[in-house]
Amino acid sequence: MIFWRRFIKGTIGASWTRSGLADEAEAFLRGRALEELLAGGSCWRPPSWVWLNTVAHGSAQQLRDIAEPASRPVVQWSAARAALADELLTRTGGDPHAIARVQRDALEPLEQSLDSLPGLTPGEFVDMALQAMGQCDA
Repeated sequence: MIFWRRFIKGTIGASWTRSGLADEAEAFLRGRALEELLAGGSCWRPPSWVWLNTVAHGSAQQLRDIAEPASRPVVQWSAARAALADELLTRTGGDPHAIARVQRDALEPLEQSLDSLPGLTPGEFVDMALQAMGQCDA
């Protein structure tokens, strides 16, 4: 992951609440990257993949905690994240196994590719994620 290499080299000014790469990796894998960055006082603009992290890795309860139906057009990153969580819960009926399958097959690969797409708007981000989820349904 390019982000971690740049973070370690100090080219990204993020601040985590705990220290150590293992703690950061754990936050990433548990869908808590955004919360950990914000709790650590980070004031930089998180890249788009950070906004997808909870949706791509979070539990059904984490998704329910952030989910809100989308209002169009989606212009804020927090609204995009909330809309995608709501859509994932709707598509899977909240079933943890179905959530994990869509996360693994559609959202995790998208999350990994987002670092190569700078300048993405929240609306474009939502459209890409919905398209990825739709391909998983097929």
